Amino acid sequence: DFVNTAKLVHGKTINYSLYDKYSNRAIAREHKLYKVEIKIFVKRFILELCLWENPRLSLYCFCSVMLCCYYSSVALALPCFLGTLLVILSDNHAQYVSNEIRNFGYCKPSFGELLCALLFGGN
Repeated sequence: DFVNTAKLVHGKTINYSLYDKYSNRAIAREHKLYKVEIKIFVKRFILELCLWENPRLSLYCFCSVMLCCYYSSVALALPCFLGTLLVILSDNHAQYVSNEIRNFGYCKPSFGELLCALLFGGN
């Protein structure tokens, strides 16, 4: 029944009246699922780093860990982490946006288009 499914998942009926006990259960169930998914993702990510499946990312992480050890500074961990995120984003950009075969006709905006959008809010 759709009504029971809506109550179970969102804690609301079709009339959007709130049922707290259903809502709290659904939120707790969703939180538990996300915790499991994030745990699996982190394990897989660390395994890929250790096995050098993505050499550019693994090399960057290795060099940043060695840099932190060389300077004996935990304060460098945050910039190294942010650099790792930038390497991941640049790899995704190269794989999905710049690759003609995989982008399915997507045309990235030019610098002029971005500048006009920022300055004038439109074309």
